[in-house]
Amino acid sequence: MMKFVKKIFPTGLLLGCISVFICSPSFSFGETITIAGTGDSQYLLRKLAQSFLEKHPDSHIMIPNSVGSGGGIKLLLAGRTELARIARPLKPKEQAEGLTERTFAYSPVVFIANLPEACVTNITTEQFIAIQKGTITNWNQLGNCPDHKIYIANREDGDSSKEVLEHHIPEMSQIDNPAGRTVYSTPEACDTLGQYRYSFGYLPQAQIQKKSLIQFAFEGVAPSIENVQNGHYKLVVPFGIVWQGQPTGLTQEFIDYLFSKDAREIMLSLNAVPAKTE
Repeated sequence: MMKFVKKIFPTGLLLGCISVFICSPSFSFGETITIAGTGDSQYLLRKLAQSFLEKHPDSHIMIPNSVGSGGGIKLLLAGRTELARIARPLKPKEQAEGLTERTFAYSPVVFIANLPEACVTNITTEQFIAIQKGTITNWNQLGNCPDHKIYIANREDGDSSKEVLEHHIPEMSQIDNPAGRTVYSTPEACDTLGQYRYSFGYLPQAQIQKKSLIQFAFEGVAPSIENVQNGHYKLVVPFGIVWQGQPTGLTQEFIDYLFSKDAREIMLSLNAVPAKTE
C-alpha cells in the first residue's frame, strides 16, 4: 500500500541546505543572485538559468528548492534573495511593501496519473469531485482501466494549482476532508506521482519531468499551448518574478532575459506558455 508522508521544513533549512547552485561551465567568482520561492516554476527557471549562464561565464544563479510563493516574498523582504519566484499575483499588502511583479510565463494545471497504459484520457468536473469525495475509489470506475485503488496526491490550502482548481471548480473548496494524502511542494508532488503506480493528482504542466505520467484533457479540452493561448483551457497558473526597488546588474539582466526570444523557445519546449512582452 502506498503511503504519502507530510513534510514541512523550516524556510531557513530549505534555503541553506537544499538549494541548487547553477554556475557557468567555466567557474569563477563573479556576481551571484538567488531566486527563491514557489516550486511551480522551479524546474523551468533552473533550465532558463542554465541557458542564461552560457552567455554569462562569470555569473552564478542559485535556484533553491521550494519555500512557496509566500516564503520567497518573505526572503526577498528580509534581503536574503535578489528575486522571488511566485505562482500567483502579489497581494495588496505585498504591493504596499514596494514590491514589483512581472509574469514571464503561464503553465496549465493538468490532471495526471501514473498508469501502466492510457486507459483514461479525459476527466470531467463530476469525476474529479467524486474522486475528491471518495465516491470514486477505483480506476475501473473511470473507464476501461485495471481494477485497482486510486491513490490520490492532494496539495495544501494556498497552493497555486489548488487555488486555480478551486476558482474554476467551486465544489472543490466545499469538501472538508478530501480523499488521499497532502503533499507540500510541487516538486515533491511530481516525484510522488512518478514513484507510485496508480496514483492521481494535479500539477503545473511545466513542472512535469517524468514522461511516464499520463496527462488528461479536462472536460474534453487538452492542455495544449494553443488551447492555453486562445483561452479554451481555463486551468492556468501564472509564473511571476518579484523584486524590490530598482534591479541592477545581473538581476536586471536575468529579468530581461526571461522575455527574450531564447527564453521563449525554452519555455515552449518545456510546455510553458511565454507571457507577452511589454
